[in-house]
Amino acid sequence: MSSKIETAQAWKRWAGRALRVLLVLFVVNAALGLATAWATGGAFDPRSILLHIHSPAGLAGGQAVSTGTTVWLVAGVLIALGLILFVRLGAAVAILLAIALIWGTLASTGADLWGDVKGGHLGLLGMVFACWGGALLFGAIRWGVLLSVQGIRLSLFALLRLTLIGHFFNTSLPGAVTGDLLKIGYVRDHSGPRQAEAVLTIFLDRIIGLLGLCIVASVMVLWNLSVLIKLGAGHRSLQLAAYTVGLGSIGGIVFVLLVEVRERLVKFRPIGLLLGLAAGVLPGKLVAIIERLASALELYRGRRAATLKALFLAVCIHLLLGLGLYCSGRGINETGLRPRDYFLTAQVANSVAAIPLTPGGVGTRDMVAKEYFAALGVEPAEKKGTIPVIMTLAMVGWALLGSLVFVLSPRRKTEPEPEPEVEPAAEPEEEPV
Repeated sequence: MSSKIETAQAWKRWAGRALRVLLVLFVVNAALGLATAWATGGAFDPRSILLHIHSPAGLAGGQAVSTGTTVWLVAGVLIALGLILFVRLGAAVAILLAIALIWGTLASTGADLWGDVKGGHLGLLGMVFACWGGALLFGAIRWGVLLSVQGIRLSLFALLRLTLIGHFFNTSLPGAVTGDLLKIGYVRDHSGPRQAEAVLTIFLDRIIGLLGLCIVASVMVLWNLSVLIKLGAGHRSLQLAAYTVGLGSIGGIVFVLLVEVRERLVKFRPIGLLLGLAAGVLPGKLVAIIERLASALELYRGRRAATLKALFLAVCIHLLLGLGLYCSGRGINETGLRPRDYFLTAQVANSVAAIPLTPGGVGTRDMVAKEYFAALGVEPAEKKGTIPVIMTLAMVGWALLGSLVFVLSPRRKTEPEPEPEVEPAAEPEEEPV
């Protein structure tokens, strides 16, 4: 058995090396295609640049590429090759995909990112950064509300620190929950005997955030339903995406209803027998953990005020992100879109970005937003690529701040720090809604 495992691992290593070589060749070929397009003055065609085979001979007869363009091209190739050769393969592919999508968003629309920013309204563009900061602040407070129900109280400073660090990891590494893993490690060390309940708050925080997104998205889809219907056959994929996101609120409602009627479901005989059978098969320690998690869920069911507060904060977060996108457009003098167009686009794009294809949804969010802006009548048309990228830059800016917080945070406790206050969790009791 061990020899088979070793053989499989060897094949996996060789497959990884072969894939890295193919990626290196792909990047070099794409760089040649891009340089050829610039030198010959041809139209920008991502499909041709990425999928056709190019050679240095294609540069012959074209105009000389400027020094600045050459520097940017060489730097980009070196960064891409460094990611491929020295970073875990899956992470490298995700990061390269994010970069390619951002580049494609700008290049395919003819957007002048820096020109738009220089000629824009600094106050409105600053609001984009402020909206992202407000979203992170509300996220920290929301997690604090969920922790307090479990009798665990962290200072706002600690909540903000962990939220910023988590945002940095979520934005820089593939997967939507890398920052959550850091939070899990922290609360396990600082929640005393209530580790399972504390870890549960992180997953509930994620669920409530998604539920808030579903609520805002469904409202925006209903509000813009007539506009979506009028888009016509040329935008079927955009219509389908919006309708799918709108219907996602049904899943959130079902989840809430299941939490409310969980006690009745358990009393239903077939379900009770199934749970009893599982309790007899599973290890005792695992059953004990599941029972504690169920008790924690029951506690939230009895604390409706805290749950509604957390849900309200989740809704505010997604409204803030919609406001940020609106400020991004108005900040660079876009005139064709209505405010509700921005809010609809923000919710659909954020929903698609929740699929962990790239770190923090970078690139996927921008591509989706660009398509919706084009369909909804952005003016001037070339700004449809700049608007979402400005939002992404604000998100990355807060991620860089989170990286600074992470670097300055102590790795080891040289002196005993005051532990967060751990109180007995309140008994579930019904509160008036």
